[in-house]
Amino acid sequence: MKIIFRLAHNKKLKRDILIMILIIILPFLFYLHTLVPQNTKVWITQFYTFNSGYFESIDLYFWTLSIKFLTLGILSVWFVSCNKKWKYILLFPIVSELYKVFININYAENGNQNINIIDTLYVSIPYILFLLLLSSKLKFVTNKNKINKLINEEINDQLIRVSKFKSKDYKLIKKDFDLILKTNKDINEREYLAKLIALRDRLSL
Repeated sequence: MKIIFRLAHNKKLKRDILIMILIIILPFLFYLHTLVPQNTKVWITQFYTFNSGYFESIDLYFWTLSIKFLTLGILSVWFVSCNKKWKYILLFPIVSELYKVFININYAENGNQNINIIDTLYVSIPYILFLLLLSSKLKFVTNKNKINKLINEEINDQLIRVSKFKSKDYKLIKKDFDLILKTNKDINEREYLAKLIALRDRLSL
């Protein structure tokens, strides 16, 4: 029970589970467009009335948007969960997909695919800032400074231990080793191996 309790309160585990759930859900969200009525231009719901506008039908409109949102979702999850410095390159295709969403919405409303990318910044910038904040909060980025610190501490520890190994001790060990080599014919293999192991332990820093 203690192990389960610890796992339930492990922030990294919760973070990884969240990303895993998003990855699983994204493909299913794409198929939500199949719930839209077929071959009709208007879809009246309890909350809102959807109109396909210049699209041939409402299902075609939603199918087009589903592709864009799926691509946008995959790129967003990839950016948030990536721990490489090059991940910021992903912001360009993310902005591009947002722009394509606006193009499709504008076409549905006005029948025109020409839209100024500057007009989309009021949505693109907050979305990018949200991804940056989420990426920072989830902390997928590897803390290289901490790793380098541990490596340096290990190297310093080994150097200190090497510096404490006296040349006098080395000469004594070498003398004992030469003696073992000379007398190895007079002892059995097990005893010979035991002496070598004991000598190795003396050499251990």
